[in-house]
Order: sequence, then C-alpha cells, then structure tokens
Amino acid sequence: LLYRNITRAILSIQAKSPAFFRRSLEQNDAHEPHIGLLLAFLDQFRLVQDDMNALTERHLRFFYHDLLGQKPAGMVPDLVHLIVRLSEKTSEVTIPKGFKASAGQDERGENLIFEVRDTYLLSQARIADIRTLFVSRDPLVDYFTRFRLVSGIYHDSPLLRVSGNRNEDGWATLGEEQLFMAEADRTMQNASVGFAISSSALLLGSGEREIKLTFSLQPASLEQLTLLVTDIANHRKLRPEEVFQEVFASAFTLTLSSEEGWHHIGHYEVALADEMERSQFSISFSLAASAPAITRYSPAVHGPDLQATQPVLRAHLRQGGQFFGYSFLEPLVLEDIHIEVAVQNIGNVRMFNRFGPLDLNSPVEFLGPIPARGSYFLIGHEELFCKKLSGVSMSWEYQPFPEDCRDLGTYFGAYGQNVKNSSYQLNISARTDYQFAPLTESRRQQVGLFDLDDEGNIKRSRSLDNLDLGLLGIHPNHFLRAADLDRYSRDSQTGFFRFELANPVMGFGFEAFPGVFAAAVTANAAQGSLLKGESPKVPLPKNPFAPSIDKVRIDYKAEDLLVFEESRLMENHPDSGSEFYLYHPFGVSQSLTAGKSHSRKLLPALPSEGHLMIGLDRVKPGQELNLLFDLIPGKAWEMGLLPDLRWQALVSDEWRPLRAEHLLSDETRGLMETGIFRLKLPTDVRTEHRSMPNGFVWLCASVDHKAGMISRTRSISANALVAAFKPSEIQKNTPLHLPAGSIRDFTEPI
Repeated sequence: LLYRNITRAILSIQAKSPAFFRRSLEQNDAHEPHIGLLLAFLDQFRLVQDDMNALTERHLRFFYHDLLGQKPAGMVPDLVHLIVRLSEKTSEVTIPKGFKASAGQDERGENLIFEVRDTYLLSQARIADIRTLFVSRDPLVDYFTRFRLVSGIYHDSPLLRVSGNRNEDGWATLGEEQLFMAEADRTMQNASVGFAISSSALLLGSGEREIKLTFSLQPASLEQLTLLVTDIANHRKLRPEEVFQEVFASAFTLTLSSEEGWHHIGHYEVALADEMERSQFSISFSLAASAPAITRYSPAVHGPDLQATQPVLRAHLRQGGQFFGYSFLEPLVLEDIHIEVAVQNIGNVRMFNRFGPLDLNSPVEFLGPIPARGSYFLIGHEELFCKKLSGVSMSWEYQPFPEDCRDLGTYFGAYGQNVKNSSYQLNISARTDYQFAPLTESRRQQVGLFDLDDEGNIKRSRSLDNLDLGLLGIHPNHFLRAADLDRYSRDSQTGFFRFELANPVMGFGFEAFPGVFAAAVTANAAQGSLLKGESPKVPLPKNPFAPSIDKVRIDYKAEDLLVFEESRLMENHPDSGSEFYLYHPFGVSQSLTAGKSHSRKLLPALPSEGHLMIGLDRVKPGQELNLLFDLIPGKAWEMGLLPDLRWQALVSDEWRPLRAEHLLSDETRGLMETGIFRLKLPTDVRTEHRSMPNGFVWLCASVDHKAGMISRTRSISANALVAAFKPSEIQKNTPLHLPAGSIRDFTEPI
C-alpha cells in the first residue's frame, strides 16, 4: 500500500470519531440555540423510533402467544462455573454428579446449595502460557494480484500482560488485525518468521569475504512463485524480473553470528538462475575487511534459540515495506542449499619450519637458516581445514638476494651442479588425519620455488594458484579451532600445508660449500697463481645464503552442500554440524540435522488466520481436561456464519488435529460464549518442542478466516466444572445474585 501511514491515520480517526461526537453532544453546554432545538427534537423522536422498532416484537408475541397459545418455558436453575484447585498432595480426583457446594447463606439464613451437573475428573493441570497469532490477509492492501497475500504476521502473549490470568476488558482470543492501527493502539507485535543456516563454511575470520547461497527448489513449488510474480507483473505492466527484484530487494533481514553478537548485513542481492530449467535463486553479499570475524554460534553470546555448533546465518522476513515476502516464499520446497564463500587475504596465518614457529610480521627465513634438500615450511590456518575447499592460492615476496646474485645458475656456477632458476622445486602435501598426504613423494604435486619471467629471471613475488586439492585429499575437521594450530607436532591432526624443497640436491649450497671451497683453494694453490696475484684458475664458490620472504597472503574458496531431498541425503556429512532451522513465531525447529531432513519447507506454514495457543503444565498424555473460557460475547457473529474453529495438539513440532474422540463437549459453541470446553489429550503429546516454548503440552484453536467474530477472552482456567442452584421452597421465587468467589468449598470433604 503506497500511502499506508495516511490510511492508518484515517482509519484511526474513523474509529475514534463516534465517541468524540457523542461526548460533544452530551457534555458540551455551549451549543447554538437552533442546534439545541434540533437535539431536543431528535431526543424526543427517539421515543417514536423505539415504538416503531418494537412492531416486529409485538407481531411475534401476537402470533406465538395469542394465536398459537404458546407459553414461556419454566425457570432455569442458576448456573455457576467453579474452578477447583487441588492440594499439592493430590494428583487426581473425581467429582461425581450431584456433589454439593455451598455458597454460604442468604439473608434469611437459608443455605445456598449448588449441585455439580456432571462427573468431572480434576487434576493438577495448570494454564502455564497463552499465545495468540494473527496472519493478516487484509483486502485493503493492494498487491496488484488476484491472489490474497499475507500482509503481516502478529503475535501476543496475553498471560504476560494480565494479572491472575484475567483481563476484564478482554483480549482478542485469536488475535486481531494490526495493519492500520496507530502505534500506541496496537495490541500485538510483529512476529519473527524466517530461517537459519549453520555451516562451517561460514567461519570467516578476516579478509575480504564474499558469500553466496544458492537455493535449489522443487520445480512445482517454484512455479507457484513464478505464477504470483507474473500475475503482479501483468497487472502493473512490468517485467517479472523487475517485480522479483522489487519484492526480494528488502524481503530479508540478514544477520551473522560474530564475536560480539549478531552482525547485520546492510546490503544483499537476490537473483534467479539464468537458465529457466534450473529451479534456483541465490542470495549474495560481502563482508569488508573491517567487518567483525564471523564465529561459531554461542548460546551465551547469541541467545539460546538454536542448538548450532557452527557459524549461523539468520534470514528473517522484514515487515512494513510495500511487499511482505511470506506469500512468495512459503510455498517453496527445498532440494538443496549450496553455500559458496570466497576469502581474500585471510589473517592470522601460522607458519612453521623445522626450527619452530615463524613471525610473519617481519621477513623470515622460511626454509631455515641452512636450507637444504628436504628443508620444509608449513603454512596453516583453521579455515583452510575445517571446510571443503574448492580453491586455494598463496603468494609471498622474496627479500633481495645477495647483491652479486642475478641468476642462481651463474651464482652457484662454481659448485659444479649445473643448477638453474627453474631447478628449485617444492613438493606439496597437506596434513590430514595425522599424516601428510599424499603419503608417497612420487605422488605429490611439485611446483617451482620461484616465478620466472619470459627470460627465465626470478620474479620478486611468488604466486601459487594451482594447488591440486584433489591430489591432497584433505578430510576437513569441521570443528578445528585456531588454538589447535598454535603449535605443530607429530600429534597434530590437520591444519597445515607442507612445502618441502625437493630439488636441487645441493639446495642453496650450505652442505657443498666447504668441500667446493677447499678444492678450489687447493687447486689454485698448486698452480701457484694465488701467490703471484693472478686470478684463480679455478673460480671460488659464492657464499651460500638462505632466502627470506614476507607479505605472505592466502586466498581461498570453499563450499558446503545441505541436501533435503530424500533420495540424496547420503550427500550430507552427518558430523559436519551443517543444519537448517525454521523460525516460527514462538520458537525454532530443526529441519536438517545430522544429515537427516525433517522438513523441506523454506518457511514455516501458517495457513490459518487466527490462532490461540494454550500451554499446559502438570498434565500427562491421555488425560481429561476441563477448560473454562470466560468470554465477552461479540455481536459480529450475529451478522454471518460462525467460523469453523479447529483444535489441534502439538506433537513432534507438528500441529495435529484433535479427533472426535478427543473432543468431549464444548459449551462455548466454538469460543462464542462463556463455558467449559472438555477434551481428552492425545496419548502422543509431549512437552519437548522447538517450534513452541519447551516444557508444556500445547493446544491450538484456529480459524481460517473471520477471526474477529470470535468472542474476546477475559480468562482461561483449568479444572472447571458447572454447578446448578438447588433452591429450597422459600428460595424458588427469589432472585439470586452472587458475587464471584462466593463458593469456596464443597459441603463434604473430597
């Protein structure tokens, strides 16, 4: 709705105007004389109106009383509702029919006796929590479509706002429309609905980070979204792609688990797959280097809602914009979710050689002070070994070589080894499952130690962009911590790439230098050239040196796949901690955990309009309950058919209808009149839930439409029964007026 605030203000004025108008008529003594005469006439004319309005009543009385001779029914005994509280030592008690309760004595000293009208089973059952939920499909909100879309979802907890589970003004039993209410007049709050994804791929400590989530959908479910978007596009004369972007550009509020709490994603992009035959859409966003580290979920930091052990991305639907995304996303059925991350220049890289850890804040002799064949260095980071890598690149810069070293072949020419710049090779392996793989040196990837230009000269920097991850065969440890890499030993399970100098045999000359130097000096001395001041006939070897590097940089790409389709569940990794959650208005349920899929929906289903959820404590499966609903009757139901009220029970986070054998009696006529609703709990109810607060047995009453016709509620009480007044001969024709709480005990002990 384009001018929602203006419409809300107009409707608020309309609702309040009648009361202000009547107050002006009745309490204002400054009316003009002619207005006073008009008001006096209207007041007297009301007498004629009342007489005319009674015409139909007189006609009915004449027909039924005078012509048919019917007489009014006899007196009906006064009825009361009693709420019984058992002592803590009593678990259950049966109150038989005819059992008497006393309301004291009347003014004549006669006992006021009431008899229970039926047999009731009472227990320690208690109303522990009450929740209401309203799903608005207001026709005043024009979405330019023939379909009725959800325009808002609202929730309330009436038990938290009333004293002693009673509100004399009443509250909307199944919730009520909030869309056009002023903020101060609203009786419900916006409900939080959405989903969350937990995956080790989202462990993103630092650097420039890009995240993309691709949702593969059941084709039939995407057709519903396509039909809806196309219908809106046709009505607005736009392209479907434009409508899609308009709907989803602000559909979500995205947050990621970070060290300090939940980090808000300011901007994201949503896109449909380019190929029409692919039923996919994606959400993409990025994190700057200055953004906080994305860490594993912690209940102490992020709240107790989830049971996640990996970093979490939450996506909640945003209310208040032109489009509310629920109707667009709720029909979607998942096949899988593909998570892709790309990180540039991760921080806190660990580096070791055989002499211990290396400080990368300054240049380091990465192969040690006397590098030889077999010398190695290790590069490690927890993010590289806790997720499935799809690509890794590394780079560093070399410190200047000795001043007279332009070419290693020339520099080491006196050593007689015929080395070249390209002779220097590294073998690459990865630490996984307590060993370096590949196990045999012949199967390990070999790369040059240096990057060479077109002329074969050594470049200042080295980039490794072609690590063969398939050859390395890394098995991720999805729960690897940074602290696990603070030291390296033979007991290290994983976390490091190993780069070992494989060629040349002479390395950088440290082992060969003493022998080559001695031989050269001996040869030159035998010829006497050194004594005559001539140049040596045998060149002396250059000093060996240990190359140094700095500016070590690592970029990587990783992925994760969460599969929901039953036939492909073997593609999941049960021990990875990858999970999918649904945010319901009052709780969170797990749709994918330990590699098993419990639901394929992208959002929780809320097909009904109005909902009343009752949380019961101290009950057991199969138990009978007597719930008293103290209602304020409304008049709306007189103008239309009663809504079809349904009762359900929460079993394994699924609302299951109560069968006929569970519904014993309903004096409320579908929550329209004050009365007792009697039911028997199903035998499979439990108190463990995720979609609703845990620890209670939950019942739900709901209607698909016309929730406003249901009477308002003052209170709901358990352990209620009905008793009828048994008057004595003297009391039969005396009106009985008893205040609430007059009956405090039965005439006999139970």
